[in-house]
Order: sequence, then structure tokens, then C-alpha cells
Amino acid sequence: MLTKIIRIFLLIILLNPLEGNATRKKVKKKGNVIHKELVKPPVQTSKPLLLCYSPIEWPSWYLTSIVGFQIPPNHVKPANYKLLKVDEVAMINYLKNAPYDSSKFEIVAPLYMDGTMQCKEFIVERVRTMDDELQAKYPELMSFRAYEKSNPLNTGRIDLDGVSTKFMFTYNGKIYFISPLTYNQEKLYMAYAKNDSNFIKKSFEK
Repeated sequence: MLTKIIRIFLLIILLNPLEGNATRKKVKKKGNVIHKELVKPPVQTSKPLLLCYSPIEWPSWYLTSIVGFQIPPNHVKPANYKLLKVDEVAMINYLKNAPYDSSKFEIVAPLYMDGTMQCKEFIVERVRTMDDELQAKYPELMSFRAYEKSNPLNTGRIDLDGVSTKFMFTYNGKIYFISPLTYNQEKLYMAYAKNDSNFIKKSFEK
């Protein structure tokens, strides 16, 4: 009986180191797999804040910010700007229904004026830039003019090319842009003014 107990005890001692090695190898292997699967952390984006509420079918605009954001190389680089988000599909579908010439379609546009974002309302009308035959061939190409109902001297232009939507507004004699950009596969808009310090030429550059 005693001999049998001693044999069992010796067997346990012999097996334990093997199990320990197997465990360590398993952990090491698992660690290698995890190391290979390491990826660059996702870009941190703040939760978008409602900026310009729209009670109509025209979508609302949201203010957003991205940690470590850098303006893409192919985009203009203003010194002062704000990043925006909007429902692109809803915006395009709304514009498609805007009639030519006389219109009651309204839009809300966020303009970066004097360092602050201001929401302005405009009437928008579609304009003809090509004949009907050519327009039928390129239906994604659309242009619109906008004007402020209370002051028609404040105007705007919207251009769609099937890929992006570009806005330019003249308000109280100054020009403002809302231009599209893609950052890390996310569609955003940048609001800035033409008189931005990065665009003002020095006296010796004129």
C-alpha cells in the first residue's frame, strides 16, 4: 500500500513541471497572436453637437471635432475653421426637389463669421447650367442659387458634382465657404471665411 502511495506521489511531481511548461508555451503563443493583431487605435471623435437645427426636411448641421485632426493635403488650409457633419443623403435628396427659378425651398447654412458659427436661413432655387439633353446625360451635376429672404443681397451658390457638395455665400459683403473633405474615410465639412489670415496676401506678395 505504502509503495503504491509513493509511486502516485512521484508521478504527480513528475507531471507538474510538464504542465507548467505547456501552460507557459500556450501563454507565449497566445501572446504572439495578440501582438500580431495589434492595430492603430481609432481616431477619437467628440460627440457631435447640434449647431443649426432645421425643422424642415433640410437636415440639421452638427459641430464636431477630432483629436489630432490634420487638414488633408488636397484641401485649402485656413488658419481658423470649424468641422461640421450633416446627413449627406438627406441634403442631396432635398436639393433634388428644389424647382428652377421661383422657389420656396429653404435651407439653413452655418457660416463661420468673425470667429463664431452663425446659422443663416436662405431660399434656394435650382439654376440651369446646361441644356436639357446634357443635363439628362449628367443628372448628378446640379447647381443652385440661394438668397436671404429678409435681404436678397446676401446670396449663395451650391454646386453638386455627384461626389461632393460645395457651398459659397456672400453675406454683408464678405465671402464664406462650407467645403467638403474626407478624413479617415469620414465625410466632413469645413466652414471658414475667405478673409482668413492664411489667405490674406502680404503687401509684398500683391
